[in-house]
Amino acid sequence: MSSLTIKSVGKKYGEIRAISDVSIDVTDGEFLVLVGPSGCGKSTLLRMVAGLEELTEGQVFLGDRDVSNVDPRDRDVAMVFQSYALYPHMTVYENMAFGLQQRKVPKDQIQSTVMDAARILDLEPLMARKPGALSGGQRQRVAMGRAIVRNPAIYLMDEPLSNLDAKLRVQMRAELKLLRERLGVTTIYVTHDQVEAMTLGDRVAVLSPHNGGDGSNLEQCDNPQTLYHKPCNMFVAGFIGSPAMNFFYADIKETADGLSADIPGTGLNLSLTRENTPTFDALVGYTGSAVVVGIRPEFFDVLPVRDDASAQSLKVDVSVSELVGPDAFLHFDLPTPQVGKELMEVLNDGESAGSSGARFTARVNTEDLPAGSSSLKLFVDLPRLHFFNETTTARIC
Repeated sequence: MSSLTIKSVGKKYGEIRAISDVSIDVTDGEFLVLVGPSGCGKSTLLRMVAGLEELTEGQVFLGDRDVSNVDPRDRDVAMVFQSYALYPHMTVYENMAFGLQQRKVPKDQIQSTVMDAARILDLEPLMARKPGALSGGQRQRVAMGRAIVRNPAIYLMDEPLSNLDAKLRVQMRAELKLLRERLGVTTIYVTHDQVEAMTLGDRVAVLSPHNGGDGSNLEQCDNPQTLYHKPCNMFVAGFIGSPAMNFFYADIKETADGLSADIPGTGLNLSLTRENTPTFDALVGYTGSAVVVGIRPEFFDVLPVRDDASAQSLKVDVSVSELVGPDAFLHFDLPTPQVGKELMEVLNDGESAGSSGARFTARVNTEDLPAGSSSLKLFVDLPRLHFFNETTTARIC
């Protein structure tokens, strides 16, 4: 096993910059997930760690060894690809043993190593089959087995579950979590699926597409709970969580009891005090200015959540209602300015929210919904609100 240090790494293709100034320290045995929207450079970064892409700037260290210019086969890493990359004419055993045979490992040692990995991955009954006779999940387990037998210092996984159907992905995600706990090897895992990221990673590194400036693609690298509850900026707040966080512009004003946050076009005027707003002291400095208020869809309630004044309501007309098991996703439009249009388009893979107002979402319990009515009163629990600087998009804390 080994630690990994990514130090000020950058990558350019001619005049096009894909990665800029990314630095991450991965401890020995840690499972780090790289996540972000399409085009943010997560696979490129993984390939630079593997040595499949040359670095334009920066260094990569495995332990204390600088491997920035070391050949991929000499880096002691094993990679699992999205496409499985199995040899169709070989059996499962032969696919798993091939790399060891190329390294001239003794035959009895190959058999012992391959069968140990097969037991871990529950592949023993399948060793004589060829890839064409396997399911997608079985093929992915074979691809992982081929990496395991190498006994590398670090595993690199590039969206290994993305070709599987939804049910199989959930099953394989659970199996992968058990596998990583058993092996305890340093792992870098790339995905665009934030559920995978949040359930698998010891830490999650959120990357954003490079905007042509001097900033880094790396927005925040932290444990999943911190990313969810304390996102460093609007990009992370909007990317982490499903459905995405709702953003509103609000004017901060001083009142006799503390502060108010007036959200234009909604009829919502939030009464903020030190008791109901954890970031109250920081917000005092924004008196007379506009900020961005963020609330996650799951933090709306159809019924009052408190008996005191910390729960304030918003009247909405639901345009679309999606029933997902015990939850209902309620989509509604409000005549309020669209917050961070460019940011929202990045988070929504280029889809614009439209020109007439802005679209918002609430996630509520279906049992709480009144029957036969599209007009609802949604309650906002003030302690769970997020506030962001309108100009820098940084979280106010």
